[in-house]
Amino acid sequence: MPSPLSEPNTIESCTLVDGTPLEIARLIAPPVLVALDDGRYQLHLKLRERQKSDPQQESGRIYQAEIDKLEIDNLPAKEGKQLYRQLSLLFYQHHFDQAEQDYQQLHQMIPRGCYPLISELRAIKTQAYQACQRFQLPPENGLVEQGEEQTNKHVFNQTFCKPFNYIHRWAHASDEQLATVQQRFVTAEVGRYQSLFEQIESSPLTKAQCIACVTQERNNLVVAGAGTGKTSTMVGRAGYLITSQRAQPEQILMLAFARKAADEMRERLTSRLGKAASGIASFTFHALGRYIIQQVEGRPPAISPMAEDQNTRRGWVEECFNHLLSTEDDFQQKALHYFAHYLYPGKEPFDFQHEVQHRQYLLDNRIFSLKGETVASLPEALLANWLFRNSIKYCYQYRYSPEQRRPDHRIYEATFYLPELDAWVDFLPRNSKGKVPVWMNQRDQETNWQWLERFHRREGNHWYCTDYQQWQQGTLITGLAQWLLELGVEPDPLPGKAVLDTLNETGATRQMAELLHDMLSRARGGRFDRTGFEPLISNATDPKRMRAALELLQPVLVSYQQALDKAGHIDFDEMVSRAIEHVRSGLFQSPWQQILVDEFQDISRPRAELIRALQEQNPQTHLFCVGDDWQAIYRFAGSDLHLTTAFTDQFGDTATTVLDKTFRFNNSIGAIASRFVMSNPDQLRKSLSTQHQVDFPAVSLLRMGYSSKTRLEPIKKALRALSLQAESGSTVYLLGRYLYNLPDHSELAELREQFPQLQISPLSMHASKGREADYTLILELVSGKNGFPSQKESHPLLEAMLPGVDAYLHAEERRLFYVALTRARHRAILLTDMTRPSEFIEELLNNNYLLDRDSFPSTLTQQLGLSPGCPQCMQGTLLERQGRRGRFYGCSHYPKCDHSEPACGLCGAPMELDTDSEVRICLNPACHHTEPACPACNSAMTLKEGRNGEFWGCSQYRRDDPHSCKATKPA
Repeated sequence: MPSPLSEPNTIESCTLVDGTPLEIARLIAPPVLVALDDGRYQLHLKLRERQKSDPQQESGRIYQAEIDKLEIDNLPAKEGKQLYRQLSLLFYQHHFDQAEQDYQQLHQMIPRGCYPLISELRAIKTQAYQACQRFQLPPENGLVEQGEEQTNKHVFNQTFCKPFNYIHRWAHASDEQLATVQQRFVTAEVGRYQSLFEQIESSPLTKAQCIACVTQERNNLVVAGAGTGKTSTMVGRAGYLITSQRAQPEQILMLAFARKAADEMRERLTSRLGKAASGIASFTFHALGRYIIQQVEGRPPAISPMAEDQNTRRGWVEECFNHLLSTEDDFQQKALHYFAHYLYPGKEPFDFQHEVQHRQYLLDNRIFSLKGETVASLPEALLANWLFRNSIKYCYQYRYSPEQRRPDHRIYEATFYLPELDAWVDFLPRNSKGKVPVWMNQRDQETNWQWLERFHRREGNHWYCTDYQQWQQGTLITGLAQWLLELGVEPDPLPGKAVLDTLNETGATRQMAELLHDMLSRARGGRFDRTGFEPLISNATDPKRMRAALELLQPVLVSYQQALDKAGHIDFDEMVSRAIEHVRSGLFQSPWQQILVDEFQDISRPRAELIRALQEQNPQTHLFCVGDDWQAIYRFAGSDLHLTTAFTDQFGDTATTVLDKTFRFNNSIGAIASRFVMSNPDQLRKSLSTQHQVDFPAVSLLRMGYSSKTRLEPIKKALRALSLQAESGSTVYLLGRYLYNLPDHSELAELREQFPQLQISPLSMHASKGREADYTLILELVSGKNGFPSQKESHPLLEAMLPGVDAYLHAEERRLFYVALTRARHRAILLTDMTRPSEFIEELLNNNYLLDRDSFPSTLTQQLGLSPGCPQCMQGTLLERQGRRGRFYGCSHYPKCDHSEPACGLCGAPMELDTDSEVRICLNPACHHTEPACPACNSAMTLKEGRNGEFWGCSQYRRDDPHSCKATKPA
């Protein structure tokens, strides 16, 4: 860069490159561009050819134009410094006019009277940087030392330096400094329209809301927490645009996701803005699509009843599926193949840390045999289904007769007994390395396997065993088929209709139809076709399963489109797609320069595409989006949270404003809800302040054991407490993860009759979004199928069609819990059973969240959170019961499993077997009382009274069962 860098320390002489001596005086006159390389003490000069205008002066040229370099050597310091200063002075004088011109040009580029866009400020910075390449800042104190004559210093006064300094400041402005320029406008604009913002809503807008209203970047994202006034901000924005004449009403488009929300927005605008609001377009995305199509095609599209009613489309899919099964042989065979091999998700017990988790996984995902039997593992279901389909009679979990005890004292039950062959099949829980799941005892299992082999060999039985290794290798069925063939049994496949009839009875076909309905919805919403499916399948971990599902989905997709075409209808997904095409083709010309979108976190890719198409038509279009990534809970419907969390990447330069004050819930609820949702590092960071302050925990924990028959008891307990403290007429939401978690009509009527002073409303957590109540009860915070977070696993094809999943475990369920917590104005009550607690409850307790744990007294078992597994069926858990003789623990699978155990004789807690010492130890860490275990079956023993005094008898003894355990021990 041609500019003086620093003053040389010492210069003893100065000569031209060709050796000609240089007189300093001759350097003063010509216009000079100078660069001083301090490292080598070189001056590079560009000297213009200049003729003498005064004939009295020496004629001729001063310098040849070719001379452009001076080498300084042995010039005395005084002369060298003089040379440096003279040249620098000439340099700045030469550039002053250009700097003044650049200054004026940059000054004129700054937006006046409107919001300075970041793109405009960056353009100013770029131009300033280019101008700044010709110079550096002038010295603040001139070019002479103290004590010397101040002949040159006056040149470097404030006026002379102003253009140089101005250009330099813009050239080196940081992002923060550019933001300050914008902030000055925003502050002034908020002040200018303060009266509008104080009166446009029933309460004055907050400072953050006002800032959001006047910020006019090309793209604007307002990140709004629950209860922070999103709708008020939308109304305030529209009012500001019209009042400030930044936009005419007909240039404003407001978008909402639900018809009710759009209607409420329209009513709110009319009540606040009066006639000015009549020109504002307020649509749902579907209504916008319909409007665009009508403008282009001259008439509104005919919407299919299947689009407007999910139950209608669900019924059509089920009917279509059954029709294809009964009329298309190829489709029927593909369906039977799918049912036999891919009906269930393929997790192994080795993927779980606890047995209870694996058992719950089987129940949640409805992993049963085709005959409806509850199975202990997925491979056992596949074996049972193959036997059934090939007409081989079997008995599942069949007890050997006469009764046999395994080395672990449990009664031997074969996985399968084939009565027509008098043959036995066992599935062993070991993988390719011979290892068992972590919750099993490796040594005990190996001992049992060895016993099985010796026993059947001794008895001369036909016996076959298989394991997880064969399932993983794909030989699970072929191995069994080969063994049966050696016994002279050839598979005799049942007719397809017979299998399908059984599948109908077990609900499997209805389950498959429901899955196809969900896949159809996503395929249409994501605009997938066969070409679009291929990348999903090729990148899948289980492509065979996905392709098998696609082969069932594709005919349904084709039939669906044919049904629409035949009726002359379209659905909402096609309506949005067609609207995008009309906008991009130019057939529809957007009249809107201001697009305002509510609940932006719920937006899908096609809807975002429609917005971008409208933006691209007019570069002057401003986008204003209000949303809360903490409340993004509709991924299953195609909502893509990434469009919010990476908003700038998707839409370009963005101004982000955070609404950080909530008017709904108090600080206690806010602290717990915010901390909980922000445990996911991918959520946008924000800190919410609350209008309402309390000095006590406002999230209560109600711990109580219950069953399906007694599920109203914890609800009644909570409502009873509220009825004693809440004002009459207080609203109470009962919130459940699923509709079946909520009280049915008769149960709700019972609750309302018992607590008439409370307004009780049941809602799913999803349906509660956007609503609020004085109090909320969050139900079924337990693990498992009916609990929360949901353990249901999506089909991989359905999952692949959805937007990218969060990396953080249960991320969307976590946001859903945040939504549920923040519906309450005064208090939220969490209902759980600590024998099977939700992971979220465990997290709240383990991480010391400030919960109210004392409002609802709980039993010792609930306080300790004890949930021992049932040692008999190995599937249920032992739940606390109250009988005629006091407290006991019975299997959660009763009556299928009737195992029960007495409680600890001292504290009433459950007890656990210690196999090494053959005693049962109380699980209460404050007790640890021990009692003897049955020497025969390891079950609990109870103290009984006999003819000879007290003795210990096995708790599994049944007087009317000759096979029950009769073991005793002296007291």
